[in-house]
Amino acid sequence: MFLLSVACAAVATTLAMVTNEPTLSVTMDLAARLITCVPGLSNAPGGTVLLVHGTGSKGSESWASGPYVRVLPITGKRYKPCYIDLPNRSIGDAQLTAEYVVAAIKFLAPRSSTKKVAVIGHSQGAGLNIPWALQFWPSTQALVSSFIALAGDFHGTTTSVLLCGTAVSFCAASVKQQTKGSRYLAAQNSAAMGSARSALVPTTSIFTRLDDVIQPEGPTNAEATSFLPGASNFALQDATICGSIHYANHVAMLTDSAAFGLAKAALENPTAPVFDRSYCSHIRESPASSFTGLGGLLSGGMADMLAIARSSVEGIRAEPALKSYVCERGFATQCAD
Repeated sequence: MFLLSVACAAVATTLAMVTNEPTLSVTMDLAARLITCVPGLSNAPGGTVLLVHGTGSKGSESWASGPYVRVLPITGKRYKPCYIDLPNRSIGDAQLTAEYVVAAIKFLAPRSSTKKVAVIGHSQGAGLNIPWALQFWPSTQALVSSFIALAGDFHGTTTSVLLCGTAVSFCAASVKQQTKGSRYLAAQNSAAMGSARSALVPTTSIFTRLDDVIQPEGPTNAEATSFLPGASNFALQDATICGSIHYANHVAMLTDSAAFGLAKAALENPTAPVFDRSYCSHIRESPASSFTGLGGLLSGGMADMLAIARSSVEGIRAEPALKSYVCERGFATQCAD
């Protein structure tokens, strides 16, 4: 009887959270105009995979020429990749950017052959936008079959000081929000029930200890900013994955063969991915393809955008205030009116 009461209380709490979701300021029609899907795959048996890019990039830059768009349609269960070009290259307030992710999930899920979407994010897309969407719009959780994070900074990064300077220097809103100790991350990792401090859906976090953008990523997995309790967590340099000599930096996570192999395994088995170590050297489905040039192009483009973000034109001095719904849900005590 006690266990039944606890279960009923948990269900009631979840229903209450769903019915009290914030009203989206982004319509599904608007989000749909920013989504590009690989054509001719409406009945792909593996379903739709939503790809969410990181700070300073665009969906077309991060994904269109890489393995997640080119290989997923021909591998395993065969998947339909769709990427979204988030506004202002994701350098604006991540709270608003997350709303586009919510709208994209709600738009794509009913059109997927599985009636759900898998969501793969990189950097801010993985560490901030997707978790925020799942936390504050919990109705999306039932629409997500798996969440795969590539170099997601769930707990923030200490390297943003090198990019932005002092706490009051001009910098992109989302970079300030990704800084370790930000109010955004405190709310996302709140101890309150329903926060994204632990996995809200079947989640796999894939990261590199040699990340040159987000830190720390070690020395142990539990100390990494990409470590998420309740998820399957993999560093590419783990002895059971590819070992310490495997090189991949932050941007290379978009094209790295081992990261792709782990992501593919997570799509096939979201709760217990089994890694094929042959992916440490190449992508099995496309051994002749080389996606390494994409990383250099992305690094240059992101550097240009973040230079703009540091200016007084696009940058701001203080982290954006938390939206009122964050305090209403009990994840913070200081929010905008």
